[in-house]
Amino acid sequence: MIGKKLREHRKAQGLSQAQLGAELGLSASSIAMWETDKRDPDIQTLLELSNFLGVDFNCFLNANDTPNIIVIKNISQRIEEETKKASDLDIQMALFGEKVNDEMYQELKEFAVYLKLKNKFEKLDK
Repeated sequence: MIGKKLREHRKAQGLSQAQLGAELGLSASSIAMWETDKRDPDIQTLLELSNFLGVDFNCFLNANDTPNIIVIKNISQRIEEETKKASDLDIQMALFGEKVNDEMYQELKEFAVYLKLKNKFEKLDK
């Protein structure tokens, strides 16, 4: 279960739910819902939690917890690889020639990676 593992790693760091939430811009109630398995964090949030807590993303997941998802080893590396594939020209073309500042560029790259991973997971579900 994600909740049990999240709680264990948070406590190992000596953090309260409120402290962890404050560090990542999340509410303590969200952390509590995840730790009690009433809800699950999305993949991006789970990645942020694992990075902050210094644990591998995959430690939160196993075959028993996620029967419909094939866990990608080192997902942060895969995201980085996909981000590198996005070119400036592709992104500027997507905006029909508008000038792209650094912040817009980064958001567009992250969104492109999100869409690609979402598409892969949807194909796996079928």
